[in-house]
Amino acid sequence: MGTKPPATAKRVRARSGGAPLLQEMLAHLRRGEGSLRRRWMKEMEARRYLRGGSAEELEADSVAIYDAHLTCLETGHYHRAQALAKAMAARGVLRRLTPKHIFGALLTLQGVCEESLAQRYRERPDRLNQSLAMFKSVANRILVIVALAFLQEREGVVRRGVEQFRALVEAGMVLAKELSLESV
Repeated sequence: MGTKPPATAKRVRARSGGAPLLQEMLAHLRRGEGSLRRRWMKEMEARRYLRGGSAEELEADSVAIYDAHLTCLETGHYHRAQALAKAMAARGVLRRLTPKHIFGALLTLQGVCEESLAQRYRERPDRLNQSLAMFKSVANRILVIVALAFLQEREGVVRRGVEQFRALVEAGMVLAKELSLESV
């Protein structure tokens, strides 16, 4: 018994003849963008995932994240998500956001969008299953991209901290040596 490889949006689209469905999904998610993002922000606030940043920054972030999901879904390319993840990681590390905040926020968006798709296609289980498979494959890949970006950013912060600590130790050793020579 082998395990199936994870479905990608392109494979799901190809198997299901999903181009018309994809366009329909995108139109639905674009039409509902404002209300879906507001719901997402409310849920994140209730779960205490919102941390750091002004209301304007949080609004801009929510627009960028939502748009990245739709762009990746539409194109099958993740360049925009990678750039966004890198920027989010840099800001997130500075704001001391934990994985709980980051992944909680992204999973909350995923849940809000999936619920919207479920309402849209409740009368068409075949369309619902196909649309959820397409959306989940993109959302999960974005989660992986964001996780890697945060790991790389934290690793960079730690590396820079170690380098700064070494420089301080070396300076302290030089200073201690100079002071000991002066006392002789």
